[in-house]
Amino acid sequence: MSGGPNSGEFGYRMFDRGKLAVLSMFALAIGAAAFAWWWNYRRGERCLAFYGSEAAALIRTAPTVEILELDPASTAEEPTVARRIDISRAPGLLNARAALLDDASFVWGGKPQPASAKATHLVRFATADRELRLHFDSDHQSLEILPTGKSAVLDAKTSAGWKQFLERHRAAPPMPSAKSDYPPLAPPTECYPSRGATIMFTFDDRKQAHEVQSRIRRILDRTVPNFPSELQANRVDDRYNRTLPALLCAWESGAPVTDSCLFVVTRDISSEGIGVVLAQPFRAPQVLLGFWLDEEVTSEPWFFLGTSQGLRKIGGGYWTLGIQLTKFARSGCGGELAELAPLAKQLRPTAVPAELPGRDIEVAMP
Repeated sequence: MSGGPNSGEFGYRMFDRGKLAVLSMFALAIGAAAFAWWWNYRRGERCLAFYGSEAAALIRTAPTVEILELDPASTAEEPTVARRIDISRAPGLLNARAALLDDASFVWGGKPQPASAKATHLVRFATADRELRLHFDSDHQSLEILPTGKSAVLDAKTSAGWKQFLERHRAAPPMPSAKSDYPPLAPPTECYPSRGATIMFTFDDRKQAHEVQSRIRRILDRTVPNFPSELQANRVDDRYNRTLPALLCAWESGAPVTDSCLFVVTRDISSEGIGVVLAQPFRAPQVLLGFWLDEEVTSEPWFFLGTSQGLRKIGGGYWTLGIQLTKFARSGCGGELAELAPLAKQLRPTAVPAELPGRDIEVAMP
């Protein structure tokens, strides 16, 4: 059956309406994008004028961000860097960068006060051929660009946030940098055979992370923080101060180096890493860390595979070591981990402590 005399006209009108709807959506999208660009430009217009386009670009996109701790003996005119702390991948850095480029983070028109003391640390944003150094004076809520000396007043919230951010990472064990001093721990492609037994690891990254984090949360639930709760409330990341015994061993060629084992105590715990305190130096790129809580939690020790991220002498014959946990090792499979059972039993509160030889531990880097 053929259409009526107006069927063609009707179809043409419907086609026009469809095109109009599509064009309207495109126009709306372009308008929204233009408004968003204008809004972001306006909210950072004064910051752009303060920093300059090149410095602002470094703050937003520089791949390397460091805290530079200065030598107290150096001068303000020629500061000497005593220690570099890489925070390029630190949690919270993205928000910290954004705050420095938001006009609302500054008190425009405020006159910066002279620094009350010589700078002890700077923040460095850098690429391969450019860098920007900033000095934060939390006493006067000011930000200074070096070496030009150009400064501005930060609002209280931004100044306090950056102060807390810097203090947290200056006190924490060194984080892995984009170019770590240690080679990455390659995931195993097969189980390691030993005396007819194998150590089974999970191979899916998400499952590995979940197994590590779920057990860390249970460790946190069974231990008590040793600092006031009001201080914990001020922390930004999920780092918890906990003290409990652990067994630390070097890990080489898919097995623990048993004569390198020593007992340590934890200093702080996050969802992916642990800081420990040692009574002797311990240098090994790959490590095994073991815990044995009470029988209500587990009937066997828990072992975690990880990489050591920095050894630091703190005085009094003690060192601190940061360990980034990468895998949960299933101790029930026997094999190499079975050799650690007598030492792991010493971690239980009712155990009689075993004596370990006191010596410096150093495992050759591959």
